[in-house]
Amino acid sequence: MISLEQMRAATGEDAATRFLEHTALAGTDWRLVSTRQRQVRLDPPKAYWVVHRVRLVRNATPGPGNGEWWDGFDEHRELRLVARGAFERKAWHEYREAVLAPLLGNGFDPIDGLGWPVPFDDDQMCFWTYPVDPRLRSLPEASDVEAIRERLMLRRPLPVLGDRAVASATSERLRYLPEVSATLGYDLVMDDVQAVRLVGKVARGIDLGRAHAVLTALHDAAERTGDRVRIPPTVAYFEELGLQLQEAARGEPVGSERTAQLFQEAALAAADAAALLHGSALEVTETHSIAAEVERLARVTEQFALVDIECYQLLRQLVSHLRRRVEIVGEEEYVLCHGDLKYDQLLWDGTRFNLIDFEELAMA
Repeated sequence: MISLEQMRAATGEDAATRFLEHTALAGTDWRLVSTRQRQVRLDPPKAYWVVHRVRLVRNATPGPGNGEWWDGFDEHRELRLVARGAFERKAWHEYREAVLAPLLGNGFDPIDGLGWPVPFDDDQMCFWTYPVDPRLRSLPEASDVEAIRERLMLRRPLPVLGDRAVASATSERLRYLPEVSATLGYDLVMDDVQAVRLVGKVARGIDLGRAHAVLTALHDAAERTGDRVRIPPTVAYFEELGLQLQEAARGEPVGSERTAQLFQEAALAAADAAALLHGSALEVTETHSIAAEVERLARVTEQFALVDIECYQLLRQLVSHLRRRVEIVGEEEYVLCHGDLKYDQLLWDGTRFNLIDFEELAMA
């Protein structure tokens, strides 16, 4: 068994820096500017994830600069380095054989190629760099703008894009949760010089093909009602990549100021959105039963035993109370739910509220 402190030492910023200096940077003229821990997730006793932001530069050049972190250099790169470990030796061996084994030996070259997993058995952990992901195998191709451009061209005509050709394209990582999901942004310039922005989703354990069909129907329903809520139109679902594409939502975040007029209007829009989903008669395969949600909270509660014992004890009391309530309250009919409907899921475009982030879409 690896302790939490041992895991932190093996996956922290210092360990990540040493790893890069002995692999991707060895024998090159690239210089490491910084390694910063950006995200931590743990699922004891099985798994632990850390995501580091890595900044690299090369080819120093004189000049005043523009206030960017790469000022004074011709070239720069920003990487996401993932460290993934397992606390139990059995869990590590199972993960290594079932998940990592097919990917080992592909090399680690995140600057000019891809950063495939590199395991360290003594520490029961490994490193890789985005867009490689051991459980999201299609992510490198989904991040390849030429591959996506070719697929869009072959599927014409498409919603939003019509029959226009894609003249050029770039992509960026918007959100990435290792071994769970990734959200990507695609900026397209069409052959009529019009710009289009799409958002793509790759996820594990979610039927995105079905979600695509449901979102298409919800968009159409929202357009028919003409109310306060708009759902961005879907563009395509590439089954071979597990990639679902939508037009990027328009507008600006509502903000968290609860006394603001826009926030209060957003509350009404959220009610409209909930009514639209609940009354749609549409279904997805994922379900969120209240009992399952309480048990999920119980699992998260156990993680607090490692970091905050007072919070852990309070959460245990809450879980016990919720379990008792679940036993005596009957279930209602399951309906389609957003799963994460709150103020920061609504963007105001000056006319309507755009509902976003359908990752948790489920029957509940």
